[in-house]
Amino acid sequence: MSVDSMEVTNREDILGELTEYIESERFACIGAKTAVAMQTLIHRDCSVDSKLTLADAYGFLRKFCSVRETLSMTNSTFVLTFSDRTFTDEVAFEAFVWDTLSEMHLLDVDAGFIWSEECSSDTGSPEFGFSLVNEPFFVVGLHPFASRISRRFRYPALVFNAHRQFRHLKKLKMFEKMQAEIRRREISIQGELNPNLSNFGDESEARQYAGNETNTNWICPFRNK
Repeated sequence: MSVDSMEVTNREDILGELTEYIESERFACIGAKTAVAMQTLIHRDCSVDSKLTLADAYGFLRKFCSVRETLSMTNSTFVLTFSDRTFTDEVAFEAFVWDTLSEMHLLDVDAGFIWSEECSSDTGSPEFGFSLVNEPFFVVGLHPFASRISRRFRYPALVFNAHRQFRHLKKLKMFEKMQAEIRRREISIQGELNPNLSNFGDESEARQYAGNETNTNWICPFRNK
């Protein structure tokens, strides 16, 4: 599948809102801002109106994985919105995040893929990463009722960022600088850092996916086949 054809979405209105949101001062991640500037952000809306099922969305993410490195080694991302879903609080959204990721995992298994050897499948491990198409991803959840300002977007969304990009940025000695700038922006926007935030590889990243604060007794509801 060509890069050009992947950039076409049947919900250009949502992509426009997403781009505006990422470019705004209330959004902290400079990696996503760079992806927008480089036109390496790929979007699909999974909803009844878009006539796109989760299985269809998984298929697009598989194609994204096949061309990701031709888009950018450091700043390409896949965003899946759910424009027909509504949530009233962070608890409901967290359940939705892990239900959706569990379903995508089953689609991945049915497609013949195994968990990536580049990360752990144990959601409590500091080495955990969400594996799809034999590749680990860091997933960021967005929704209107997020307590973190930088996670508030009109539509529920899941953002998939490849671990390999983080490793490549580390090789280029760019990762720590980018991380520091994101955290500076987060403090400027929110007044404090996300309490779930940890350095890459120090603690399970699963706590960060939904965006809500978790306690020490938190158990990830992911269903790993």
